Amino acid sequence: MCDILDDRFPEGMSHTTPVGGMFMLATLPEGLDSMRLFEEGIKGKVAVLPGTPFYVTGGGQSTIRLNFSSMDEARIIEGMERLAKVVRALL
Repeated sequence: MCDILDDRFPEGMSHTTPVGGMFMLATLPEGLDSMRLFEEGIKGKVAVLPGTPFYVTGGGQSTIRLNFSSMDEARIIEGMERLAKVVRALL
């Protein structure tokens, strides 16, 4: 996932590098809202979690939470390619 985010997503996208767990956090390019990406992602057959619910003091509108625990590598690659397409379309 990290390699795909680095190589195939637009400039301005950043992410955490997980050392365990089931999720990683990605920050969207400036001006892209996570709820809008969530809504458009569903149309593009890819689901992300908007980061907002994970910020108890507010914020997170430009972050998404990505799960990498239950899919095989081929499905992760397919989903990340779909997500990259949606992100590019929204910019």
